[in-house]
Amino acid sequence: MPVLTVEDIILSKLYALMAGRPRPKDIDDLQSIFQAIGWDEMDIPYLAGQMKRQALVVPATAKPFLPAALIALSQDVSRSLKKSKSAEVIKGTVIH
Repeated sequence: MPVLTVEDIILSKLYALMAGRPRPKDIDDLQSIFQAIGWDEMDIPYLAGQMKRQALVVPATAKPFLPAALIALSQDVSRSLKKSKSAEVIKGTVIH
C-alpha cells in the first residue's frame, strides 16, 4: 500500500508555500515535523533530489519560521537550479 513519507509531506508543504501566500498551517506543520523528527533521521538525498526535480525552495516569507537545515538545503537546491539553467543557456547558444 503506497504511503507518504515524512519527506513527501515536507515536499507537499513546500509546494503549498510556493503556491501563494504562506499559510500558518503549513509553516506550523513543517515546524512540528522538524521538532518531532531529527534532520539526521530523514532521507536528505531523496528530499534534495525531489526539491530540485520539482524546483521547490523555501520562499523568503517563510524563512524566518523554518529550521536552518531546511533553509540551507533550499539554498543549495536554488544554486543548483541556477547552474542548470546557466548550462542550458550556454548549451543552446550558437557561436558564429
